[in-house]
Order: sequence, then C-alpha cells, then structure tokens
Amino acid sequence: MDTIPELLKNIIGTVVRNAGTPLVVWLAAKGWITTDDGSAALTVIVVASASLVWGVWNKLNLHALIAAALRLPAHSTIEEAKNEAKL
Repeated sequence: MDTIPELLKNIIGTVVRNAGTPLVVWLAAKGWITTDDGSAALTVIVVASASLVWGVWNKLNLHALIAAALRLPAHSTIEEAKNEAKL
C-alpha cells in the first residue's frame, strides 16, 4: 500500500526541485559565484519562488481536475470536468 498520497509526492518534488535556489544564493554570498551586485541573486530568488508557486498551484489544480473527472459519468468532456472542479 502506498503511504504517501500522489499529490503530496508531486508537491514535495516541486519543492525539492526549487530547493537549489538558497544554495545558489549562499554560493554567491561566499564569493564562489561572482555577481556584479545583489540583483542577480534577487532575480534567482524571484524566478525560483514564482516557479515553486506555479508548480504547487498546477499540482493542486490537476488533483482537483482528476478528482472531479472521477466523480463524473464515463465519456464526460474535459470541459465538464473543469466545470465540476470549478477551475
């Protein structure tokens, strides 16, 4: 039996993929990665944060869509599933 729900696995995967951002910032702070100023590090943080939020949002929406599709009768359209999930 699978003890970790699929949705949680997907969210954890998204978080782990984006966990490299603090490492990049730390390397820049130590001087191992050169930057002209802090704007490069800030850009990395903003882009990674947006990526993380987008990834989690997509996982949650996909989960809602699949759950809605499973509640509908066979041969329902994707639009009916989206309406059921209120996406």
